This record gives sequence, structure tokens and C-alpha cells, in this order.
Amino acid sequence: MNATQTIQTVVLNDHRFAVEERNDNMSFNLTMMSKPYGKEKSPGNWLRTTLAQDYLKVLPVTLKSDTAQNQVVTELVEVRQGGIPERQGTWANHYLIAIEYARWLEPKFAIEVNMLFHDYVTGRIKATQPFLGVPPVMDGTNPYYNYLEVLKALGRSTKSGSVTERKRKFPNHFKKFFGRNFITKEYAELLQKQQEVIQLGLDLFNENTFLV
Repeated sequence: MNATQTIQTVVLNDHRFAVEERNDNMSFNLTMMSKPYGKEKSPGNWLRTTLAQDYLKVLPVTLKSDTAQNQVVTELVEVRQGGIPERQGTWANHYLIAIEYARWLEPKFAIEVNMLFHDYVTGRIKATQPFLGVPPVMDGTNPYYNYLEVLKALGRSTKSGSVTERKRKFPNHFKKFFGRNFITKEYAELLQKQQEVIQLGLDLFNENTFLV
């Protein structure tokens, strides 16, 4: 992993949270990670525990960081505001913090987060850029894009009832997340090519009409 990448959403079983690559490391949205567990498991409550405070003091020393002890929390854990919803909330700027927090939430979830990071650093999951500005949702190693947002990006109507027909023809390219339709990158690219053909036809029609 090289430079900082665009924030993207990851789906791990019933969990949905945002991650961001940061130079051979990963930042995790702790607020999103905590949602299935209720307010009592919020990042703020975890940060107030003696276990978390001791961990955040020891971590930079173990990593041979020069960070001053009174700056540890503000640098390793930050609160982001504004921008897209996935960006907002409390973030851990080191994957070890995310794993430790996940262990506090549920040990099984901590193992899944650990495996997720391993898949990124070994290249099994590759950073995926937005498609026409639509951010991906990573389901395992596969990126999916919000179907309606892709249509909007292509300038196509989102009120059409064609989704049923398209799902019938391309069932393997549609998947439901959070009650919404998402599509594979391959199908998004197919829709883009179709739109280019439609636009070319319109341009030729307008040109010929003008000549007449």
C-alpha cells in the first residue's frame, strides 16, 4: 500500500464500516464498527476504560514512535466531522487499535478485522477507486457500487422500472446491501458503454438534423 486512498466501505458479515489506507497502514471508522453493539459499546466509552488508555500509551512506545504521551490520543485516534457520512465519527489511525477495539466489542469480530487487514497487506484485497465518483462497498475481495448512484453518475433516469429486468438478465451482478441494490464493477462498466452508445446515437441524430 502506498499513498492514502479514498475512503471505502467494507462489509464483514453483519458489520459495515469505512476504512482508509494510509501508507502501509489502515485507518478504521470505530463509530461505524460499534453500531451493531449499541451505545454502551461506543468508541467514547472504550476510550475511557483503563485498558484502552494503557494500550494507547504503550502502542507508540512499542512502535518506536516519538509521539509525546499527551499527544497519543489525538494522533492515534481522531474525530472527523463533515463530508460523506462514512467519513464522520471516531477513527483509529492504526490497525492495531482497531483490532483491540474490535476485541472489546466481540472477540470473533476482532479476528475478522485482523484477517481483513491481512488480506489488504498481502494484496488479496486491492484498493478500489470510486467508479464515476461512486465509492465502492467491499464484500470480501469484491467491490460493489450503489446501482442508483451509478445511474445518476451516467445521467440516466433512476425512476425506471428496468431494475427488475436487469436483475433477471444479470443476477450475478446484483447484490443487496443495507436494503439497496448494488452492482459489480463489470456491470457498471457495461452500463457506461451502453450510455456512450446512446450518447453517440443522439449526437449523430442532432448533427444530421442540423444538416437537413
